[in-house]
Amino acid sequence: MLNASYSEAALEERRALPGRPLVLAALLATLFALAAAVADDTREFLLLALFTTPLAAVAITDIEARVLPNRIVYPGIVVALALSWAWPDRDVGHALIGGAVGFGFMLFPFIISAGRGIAAGDVKLAAYIGLASGWPAVMAGLLIGVVAGGVAAVIIGVAARSRRAAFAYGPFLALGGVIALWFGEEVVDWYQGE
Repeated sequence: MLNASYSEAALEERRALPGRPLVLAALLATLFALAAAVADDTREFLLLALFTTPLAAVAITDIEARVLPNRIVYPGIVVALALSWAWPDRDVGHALIGGAVGFGFMLFPFIISAGRGIAAGDVKLAAYIGLASGWPAVMAGLLIGVVAGGVAAVIIGVAARSRRAAFAYGPFLALGGVIALWFGEEVVDWYQGE
């Protein structure tokens, strides 16, 4: 496990974007401002900010290094489970179901693609999104992330004139995760016609 963490760190250093701290700070500042506008109260804002932070960090890291670091995702999973009781409208059961659905939703394509299309990091990130957003909000986030990633894959494949053009899928899942955290229940209600 230590070797995997070390290789992730070495890979990130080699491909680090110039100005990465500024990009991440600007992204987080924007996300926090939007979270403040969306949140009903201080507690909800703090939870949104806390659970949005790993999504922003893994999105930037995946863009630059094509890796979703375990040292960000695993602590996020632990914190999401530990604080699942803190949300005003969901509980531990919603978090566990959401985590299982997120994990299972991405595990199937991971197995089918033998890790070449969907990587293990995507599966773990989907589990985090599910634990953080809960059931049924996770479905809205994952569907949005998958559709956005699929559209990007087609555009990148056409532009590169290759079906094998590589791109970072994590940022699209992270986008879906943010939507699930902030608006997941509303999207599900809208879809169900409520």
